[in-house]
Amino acid sequence: METLNVRAGFLCNHEVLTLLQAQRDSRTKEVKLLSAAKQARVAKLGRKPYANEQEDEETHRLQPTELHTVTFECIKYLEESVHPIRRQTSSSISKLLKALKSYDLTKAERLSIVNLAPLDLVHIVVVASPPPPPSFLPSLTSSLSPPKTRWRSQATAKAHRRVDSHAPSKHTLRLHEGLPRRLSSLLTQLRTGRSHLRAHLFKTHVASDPLCDCGALETTAHFFLECTLYETERAHLRTEIAPDKLGLALLLSQRKHVRATLRFAIDSGRFPRFSGTTTTPPATREGGASVS
Repeated sequence: METLNVRAGFLCNHEVLTLLQAQRDSRTKEVKLLSAAKQARVAKLGRKPYANEQEDEETHRLQPTELHTVTFECIKYLEESVHPIRRQTSSSISKLLKALKSYDLTKAERLSIVNLAPLDLVHIVVVASPPPPPSFLPSLTSSLSPPKTRWRSQATAKAHRRVDSHAPSKHTLRLHEGLPRRLSSLLTQLRTGRSHLRAHLFKTHVASDPLCDCGALETTAHFFLECTLYETERAHLRTEIAPDKLGLALLLSQRKHVRATLRFAIDSGRFPRFSGTTTTPPATREGGASVS
């Protein structure tokens, strides 16, 4: 293979993450279309297609195991809270690069400053020599958006935003008050789209099929609101929550309904590792102290 252009340009971490997320979303969209075709075939044949049928081969072509794993791990690494990329946006990086043009820095030094976002001179000296003067620090600070603003722009927060318009805050902590650790874990999984439902496992390439046993795409909304396999459990849920108000935001974002929602999930048998976990609030002594 012949190299036509050596180092034509640099990509900062934010650009790499944006590119990988766009590729992932594009592949996921195509796979969903294939899943819809498979679902139609299920309805026609009255059975689930075999694993080696055409749609599964096409799905593997769109999402090769090796490429999917590398993409997933890269995105996971870049989205970790230790990286300033979580508080950067395209516009803030552009402003930072304009400010850096005033100083005698190489491309590599400018790239390091964008990726590392050092906020004091000691760290700037490590990546740039000679370093910009102290008057440059406000430009660096302003390139980092507040955490809540960055959270709302994160592609990984889509599942959370579908059930809760609030960024993680004290409101979120109140939802978990009094819950056993296992139930708190299940609630977090359901709110962030990282549970053992097949549509969630399919995104991380753990499951080869995103379909529910009823033939539909097994998403959080389908599990709680639509699946015909859990009508009995859903009837019990409706006795505790007004039937006309049933919705994901109500079930997973309002503290008074969280226990009933988790009881539905456990009673359905869909989450066997949580079976046997009680959803009853701990008894309290007079004065408010809980009885262990």
